[in-house]
Amino acid sequence: MTYPVIDLFAGPGGLGEGFASFDEGKTFKIAVSAEMEESAHKTLTLRAFYRHVRNAGDEKGLRAYYDFCHSDTAPHPSAVARKAWDAAKKEAHRLTLGDPQD
Repeated sequence: MTYPVIDLFAGPGGLGEGFASFDEGKTFKIAVSAEMEESAHKTLTLRAFYRHVRNAGDEKGLRAYYDFCHSDTAPHPSAVARKAWDAAKKEAHRLTLGDPQD
């Protein structure tokens, strides 16, 4: 059985990373993570992307992730593995809790 995790005030996603890495990701799955600060949200989304491509065994997506992390000239992973990036965006949300617009 896999338990869904909702990570509020997620920052760059450290708590979610702990849950997602436990038991090789078989016990917990991040359903939603929410963060209002822009740079933390960018990291949160990028790490969600990494988990999606890792779990799918997507070598092209993993290469895009590692290239982006280690090079200033590599394309953003969203340009290389669109489907995984879209899945990451469905998981990682930039919002302010209590704001009716979010």
